This record gives sequence, C-alpha cells and structure tokens, in this order.
Amino acid sequence: MSGKVYMSIFGVGLGHVYRSIGIARELTDIGVDLVFSSFGLPKYIIMNEFPDKKVYESPKFKIFEESGTINIRKVIKNSFDMLIKFYAGIEVDKRIFRESGYNVTVSDCQIQSIISSNKLNIPNVFITNMLLFPKINYALRIFNSMYKYVLSLTDCVIIPDVKDDTYVLPDHDNYNIIWVGPILKKRINEIPSDDYIIEKYGLPDDKDIVLVTTGGSKLMVRDIVSLVVDIVSNSFGKDLFPVVVTKHNIPVEYGIKFDYVHDLIELIKVSKLVISHAGHTTISECMCLRKPMVVIPIPDHPEQQVNAERVENRGIGVRLDPENINYVSMKNAIEKAMNINVPHYKLADGKGAYRAAKIIEKML
Repeated sequence: MSGKVYMSIFGVGLGHVYRSIGIARELTDIGVDLVFSSFGLPKYIIMNEFPDKKVYESPKFKIFEESGTINIRKVIKNSFDMLIKFYAGIEVDKRIFRESGYNVTVSDCQIQSIISSNKLNIPNVFITNMLLFPKINYALRIFNSMYKYVLSLTDCVIIPDVKDDTYVLPDHDNYNIIWVGPILKKRINEIPSDDYIIEKYGLPDDKDIVLVTTGGSKLMVRDIVSLVVDIVSNSFGKDLFPVVVTKHNIPVEYGIKFDYVHDLIELIKVSKLVISHAGHTTISECMCLRKPMVVIPIPDHPEQQVNAERVENRGIGVRLDPENINYVSMKNAIEKAMNINVPHYKLADGKGAYRAAKIIEKML
C-alpha cells in the first residue's frame, strides 16, 4: 500500500488521541505512511507511540472552560485571538502538506484541517462522536451551524459508535456518515489475560474490582472518590475492592490508587463495575468489554450530558446527576449498575479502528 495519511488530532482531553492511535496502528499494519499534528499532552503521547513519525505542533484552542461550559464573554473577548489561531492552523496544515505531500487528511475534531484539506483538494475524513450539540444556549447554536458547514466539506464522517435513535442527524442525506463502532486504542485480543493484569497491578484475586476513574477533570473528584471508597468498604462486606485512577491527591485508605494508567482498558477488563465521568472513550471501552457503568457527567458539559443519556438509554449503565450525589444515591446507583447485564451490540466488538482504517485506505 502506497500513500501518506495526515492525522490531525484535537489536543483537549485524551479520547481524541487514543482513538487516533488505534486507527494509526491499523493503517501502519497495512503499510500506510503517517504524519501527525496536535497540541498539548496528546502531541507527546503520539510522539511516544510513534517515535519514527513526524509530529507537528498545531495551535492550541481553548473554547471550553475546565468545567466544560462555554463562557460567552470569554469567547467574545478572545474571539480575535481564536480567529488568528484558527487561520494559523490552516497555514500549519498547508506547510505540512508542502513538506510531506500527504494524500488524505484524517481529522479527529480539528475543524481547521477539514477546511485546509478542502482548499487543497485533498480527500478528508472527519472523526467525531457528536453530530449536533443540544441547543441549550446561543454559543452551542453557533457551534451547530459551524459543524454543519464542516460536515458539508467532508468526504466522509466516521462515527466511533453504534448507530441508534439517540443520534440527531443533521440533514443526513447530504453527508457521507458511517458508523464503525467504538474505536479503541488497542485490539481486544491484544489485552493481556485477567491473571496477568491482576498480578501487574497488584490487585486481589478474590474480590470484585470497582474501578473509579476521573480523567483529567477536577470537578467533584474528591466527593466521588471518597463516597465510592466509603460505600465499597462499609456497605458490601468487603466483597468489592476499589481501584482509583486520578492524578489528584486524594487519600484512599481501602483499595489501591494510581495517578495514571497507560492502558486503562486493562483495568476495565478485570473490573466488575466502572464509575467515571461520561467521557466517550471510557464508555466505548466498557461497552466493548460489556462492563456496567455509573456515569456522572461533568456539569454543564453538553457532550457528557448526551453521553450519559446514551449510557442509560442503551441499558449499559446508570446515570447519576452530579447535583444529586450523596451516600444513598451513590450506593443505590452502584447496586443497580452491578445487576445490569450489558447487552451485546453488533458493532461494539472492538474493531472500529480496523473498519475506519479500511475506509481511509480506499481513499488513497
């Protein structure tokens, strides 16, 4: 296979870079050459995963607050700076093209890369798990208009999820939208055995693991972790064992705490239950491994609100609203979730990265 693919990756959060890594591995296996761009921590993750590949720095955008909200005043105040960075991103893409001569652009939520590839007449693929945001404020209405425009410039939109009626489609007939199923960082058959994982992380082999992972968010982390550890240690007769993954300094008297885990999917594989915010990547991994969840969406974060609703509607977990978190509500959510038998979805087989790579291959 000849041809070069340019992968442009949004640098906020880790979900974008992890699913891009999964696709990149599949493309590498079929002989496709790759060049990358990103910003923030994802840039360095890509450099570590693919040390022999060129990774460019793209301009950093910060539209959302850490809470996930869009601050209208800040957006307006910083609009000129954002506009400059946006066009700077287009110029970076043009420079990358001049230096590498890529044949296809794969953009994971990097909007300017779709625009630049369109201007250069380069086939492009847009990867997103959000087609439309809930119209809860003026800023999100603007975002929806922008998304529709970006979708009109794409040759193919890849959705790393299963298709159901929870997705609101924007003029579906006008866009080439393909659901490939959840895209994981690594293939399921590459995940080590349970015995190996238990030994690797020093976990007990006679208890059910409750995994609590908070991602990069600071919101409510202490309340969530403390509540779960307290409930697990006092209300279930020591049958459950909490494993906490958070970078924040929170004491865990019962259980094990990790600041960071390179392959979180390993801990998900050996867990009885996963408790997390409503990030799409963690939900995807749980869905493929058929692990029930308790999801707590970050307040005012529109994407997480939608993700949490999908978890509940699909019967793969329990949504717990952040404003209702207390000992009783958390305990009830844990008990309810542990009794869920996660259904099998046809596309939730961990092969989404392979399907996406085959679509991209055909465009070379």
